[in-house]
Amino acid sequence: MTQRRFPRLFGPGISGIMLAATSWTTTAQAACPANLTAVRATLDQTLRTYDDWAWDKFKAEVTGLEEEIGCITQVLNPTDAGRIHLIMGLNAGLNQREQDAMRSFQALLWVNPEFLPTDDQMAPGSLLRSAFETAQQTPSTLVKPLLLDTETTWAIDGQRGAGSLPVDRAVIVQKLQSNEVQSSWYVVDHPLPDALASQMKLGEETSPAVAPESLASSATRVSRTGHGSRNLAIGAGAVALGSGLALAKAKLTHDAFLLEADDESADTLMKQNHWAAGAGYGMGAVAGGLVVAAIVHGNW
Repeated sequence: MTQRRFPRLFGPGISGIMLAATSWTTTAQAACPANLTAVRATLDQTLRTYDDWAWDKFKAEVTGLEEEIGCITQVLNPTDAGRIHLIMGLNAGLNQREQDAMRSFQALLWVNPEFLPTDDQMAPGSLLRSAFETAQQTPSTLVKPLLLDTETTWAIDGQRGAGSLPVDRAVIVQKLQSNEVQSSWYVVDHPLPDALASQMKLGEETSPAVAPESLASSATRVSRTGHGSRNLAIGAGAVALGSGLALAKAKLTHDAFLLEADDESADTLMKQNHWAAGAGYGMGAVAGGLVVAAIVHGNW
């Protein structure tokens, strides 16, 4: 089995150093190769550990996640990338690396601009919350063009076929050949580590970054972001109101048909009654579905 080495780039003081293991531990060997299912299971477990405030275990699991990313055989999607950036930012903050945490949170907000942390995740006034607020105020803005060849394509934070690389935030880089992932890197700071810089050729000029639609459209799918259940419940209430109005109209036309209809108006009232009743019941079913979705989503 070919071993893949995962370069980790942490603080400004070692921004030019690639930390790569020359041999895997038993745990890391078991993780290679890693598919998306395995990586997502690791993300779930690591976030649960953080929620339990088991800091030592969390830091150990982040180390395992770093090694697993280096072994991944599939392209991440933006949701995966956002969750990884969240975890890396939390870990950097716990280790008092505020600048690294900020750069990871900048990347998180790039793929999910609607993300809002809970107070349990990032306590008000804490280093983590300060790093996140700084990331909100100073979004990623600069990229350099990738000089592409015919054999290699790149995925950046889950975006296949990327034509540029962000240079002012953390980034997940995956190299593909023949649509197969050859290697992956999580880079916090720039310049790039030597092992990646030797394979990725960049243009000299920087330009403004533009969020691609593929990332913006998937922004709500990073775990614990926004208030999805609350929005669904609000939608359910609005649809339920429409349902009530339509059913009220159905009752009025029904009563008019029974009490006041003459031969000329009976057909019109019947049609209005059928339309209003159908709309009312239909919207009621939609409202019920939205309530169920809000409960299942579980993110209030």
